[in-house]
Amino acid sequence: MLGRNTPWRQGSLVPAEYLRKLSILPDEEGDYRGVIVTHDCDLPHEGETEFELIVANVISAIDSQYIQAKHPRKLHLTFRREEGEDLHVSLEHLSRRSVRKDRFIELDYHSEADLDELGKRTLKQWLAGRYGRPALPNALENRLRLRPGKRTVLRCIERILQPVQEYLIGVFLDLGEDGFQELPPEDPYWLKIVLVYSVEDVTAAREAAFTAASQIQQLFDSSFGQPDSDNNDCIVLDSCDALAETHISLSDIRKLVQWGFEHLSLDEEAESDSIPPGTPP
Repeated sequence: MLGRNTPWRQGSLVPAEYLRKLSILPDEEGDYRGVIVTHDCDLPHEGETEFELIVANVISAIDSQYIQAKHPRKLHLTFRREEGEDLHVSLEHLSRRSVRKDRFIELDYHSEADLDELGKRTLKQWLAGRYGRPALPNALENRLRLRPGKRTVLRCIERILQPVQEYLIGVFLDLGEDGFQELPPEDPYWLKIVLVYSVEDVTAAREAAFTAASQIQQLFDSSFGQPDSDNNDCIVLDSCDALAETHISLSDIRKLVQWGFEHLSLDEEAESDSIPPGTPP
């Protein structure tokens, strides 16, 4: 068994040669590493006979859509090397594997590259979000898929956020008292959206987030209008604000839910290739 002094930790990088010895390397060609996702306390625990890792693809560069636990199914992480270029990997929950500890104990600890503290927190947040993220009501999601023009509202939001994703920590919703209920068409949903932006490049991030927030507000106003007796399937956006990550409070966090970027996926929507890039929403 792995002892309490084991150097392996959650977020440790497992080399490809170990994955081969454990018979969990994918059959297809590619450059892979394992990322241990079992909690530090469970790795040496006598009651835990197995631990989990994710077989991750090595990628040339990270995509801002998959950083900072924005997307619940895919995560891009950067492992730092003491010498040489950083190592970027792409993780997906579908590539999670269980390994018996008695097989792994025969392998020596190997540290090719390491996660920094921010990377470790992001990994924990992404793992927790797998089961902890909220499920929006079907009625609300259906309204977001309405087409006020040639694109759905979700598609328009995606087009607004795509250029500024590198600056965003996350998109958060305040759904109010009835936001998690399946409302009939005649009852409007009332919500608020908060775009939380990074302070790493604060001037550019603030400008990008405020511009996107204004565009999203205009989108909802023009798409749904105001609720009245003749306006079914309405969503009223009370506000769309941009907020720096240093200015979000515990009270905000308790009432807001993070809107996973999978809600903005285009998988369910086939668009014509004839629409040129850069066309306004």
